[in-house]
Amino acid sequence: MDHFHSLEKQAWNLMHAGKYDEAIKLYSRCYTESREPSYLFARGTAYLQAGNYTNALEDIDLYIAQADPKYTADIYFIYQGICYWYLNQPTVILPTWEKGLTAPYTDAAGGVELPALLLYGAERLHDLDYNKLALKLLRKHARRKLHSWPGPIVPFLLGKIDETEMHQHVQATPSEILRSRWQCQADFYHALRGLREGDIDIFRARIKRCAENPYGFHEAEYYLARWEVANNFPEPAFG
Repeated sequence: MDHFHSLEKQAWNLMHAGKYDEAIKLYSRCYTESREPSYLFARGTAYLQAGNYTNALEDIDLYIAQADPKYTADIYFIYQGICYWYLNQPTVILPTWEKGLTAPYTDAAGGVELPALLLYGAERLHDLDYNKLALKLLRKHARRKLHSWPGPIVPFLLGKIDETEMHQHVQATPSEILRSRWQCQADFYHALRGLREGDIDIFRARIKRCAENPYGFHEAEYYLARWEVANNFPEPAFG
């Protein structure tokens, strides 16, 4: 175990340094030696960061096929949908994210990130049915106490707290890296709220901040923000 932990740490450091090909080689070695499916997902995210979206999707698909359903998490379906987004397959993105709603493991707030992403996808793809579903799920979550991050995203998207309160939640962690990662997500959902309110300037400015976050590659929202910037905020999102 120490052997693989050491290789994982090396791969993480390589990812942060932008040496994606080297990180991919290490994750490949870990998978070959251990046959542990989690290394497929790790390698898939490395491919995603490197811009190889076909290989990223292949690894994530293979992970989902091999992993024990009792231990799958919504994040795997989130990243699967992001790969479809980059590969210009809009008709399967939202149904893929919807599958993740039944995954047994979720984020620390009990699964609020996926409905928030569904709302973003529904807005950008102009899908009224998924828009209604996302809002229904967010309102359901809002009836719970959502102290853990990313819980505050829910009341923010529903207009129950403002940017100042959201910022206070982001600053609550003593970890500089976590603050940066949470800020990446906060910027993304501030952008989404701006889009829903018709403020395109806010949408674009906050998406750019999210895409420029130094620790953003840890968060799913970062990749969607990066796509928006790279494609100059197309409307419609897919022609």
